[in-house]
Amino acid sequence: MDNGINPKNIITISVYPSEEGFGCTLVEPTKIPLTADYSVALTIAHGMVKMALERPDIIFDEGVESLSNPIDSDTTKIPLTADYSVALTIAHGMVRMALERPDIIFDEGVESLSNPIESDTVVSIDDMVKMKKDRLH
Repeated sequence: MDNGINPKNIITISVYPSEEGFGCTLVEPTKIPLTADYSVALTIAHGMVKMALERPDIIFDEGVESLSNPIDSDTTKIPLTADYSVALTIAHGMVRMALERPDIIFDEGVESLSNPIESDTVVSIDDMVKMKKDRLH
């Protein structure tokens, strides 16, 4: 355990490109620790995925902001494809929302744990653009 992080307790969120847009998955460790800290982390992880799948327009905007003002400048290994760029931007947006608005992400996580989203959900770019246009009007 380094810096209080136990690698056996890591919750993995994967954002991946698809032909239509992007998809998200959440993988929990096989042996889930029964601690309050883990429960909070798991709830936030579920909220991040739920928000990315249901409100990709907001998460994408947060990702653009995060990529415009990066914390880590090591971007030399990023593939430059449109599909990958969308997935990367969504991933950055998820992290930014979790760090800046954990209250919203936590509430979304509670909802997601009560009503799980299908694991093979893919969000299309067209749907994301439509959500953004609807939000602006």
